[in-house]
Amino acid sequence: MNLNRFPANNFFAAAIIGAVIATALAGCASRASEGAGSASARPPAATAANDAPLTQAQRGILGVWEGTTLASCGVMTIRGRCNAEQIVSITLVQGANSKIGGFYTCAYGNLNCYNMNTTGKVVNAKVNGPQISMIVMMPDGTSCRFNGRNDSGDLIGGYSCSGGGGSFEQGIWRARHSY
Repeated sequence: MNLNRFPANNFFAAAIIGAVIATALAGCASRASEGAGSASARPPAATAANDAPLTQAQRGILGVWEGTTLASCGVMTIRGRCNAEQIVSITLVQGANSKIGGFYTCAYGNLNCYNMNTTGKVVNAKVNGPQISMIVMMPDGTSCRFNGRNDSGDLIGGYSCSGGGGSFEQGIWRARHSY
């Protein structure tokens, strides 16, 4: 086959492919610079809302909550964890954009912590009057939701843990605001 037979067509095809590639790259570059500009220049209203100070109720739950969990003996708890008691500590701190997050630790009470999850991360904590709620993500991907009523630093409530599409433990949570 004679490759020199259509030299003008090869040049034309290369020019079209080059133009398409240049147009695509220019489009990507302009979108990237638009995204970068929007991240650094937030509207004033959004900036003020995200940097709003914590309410007095929110500030009141910051600090360390030390207490225990006691697993129920129902259908929502793994059979071998009936009456499992753990010593838990939840430290709540102010995070970015005035969100409350923190850290979780679990220690042996009368059974090991579920799946040996001795640490966790508080990813969302909220307060509504005396009610406190938070979600703790564990290293193995499971999570626990803690809810309780704060009565001058003494808290009583419940917890429910889930993972893999279902709940595996729930029970009573008691804690004291230690500092």
